[in-house]
Amino acid sequence: MFPNRRNLDKKSLFSVDFESHIDLKRGEKYGNVECSRKKSRENLITLIKYQKEENSKLSKENVELKDQVRQLEGSLLKEAKQVEQELTQERETTRQAVDDLIKSIDDLIESGG
Repeated sequence: MFPNRRNLDKKSLFSVDFESHIDLKRGEKYGNVECSRKKSRENLITLIKYQKEENSKLSKENVELKDQVRQLEGSLLKEAKQVEQELTQERETTRQAVDDLIKSIDDLIESGG
């Protein structure tokens, strides 16, 4: 039976792999299993490399999106301040117009009365 690979260190793994290629008594089955495992490891390594590349791409995209969000936030804050200033000016203009109207009414009342 195959040794439990979880309990073996790297040297033991190497010796097991090495012995599997030398020991012909175990036959083709064991060699095929090792070949299958090798392919599986290669596939896993390829998958890991792909995932790392994807992770790197996503990280870069994330940084770019964060920069865009910061720019949009800055733009919105700037626009909000500008709108606030315009409203403050309009409020002041309206207040001045109302004060002038009240003064004109007061002047009319004083002159007519």
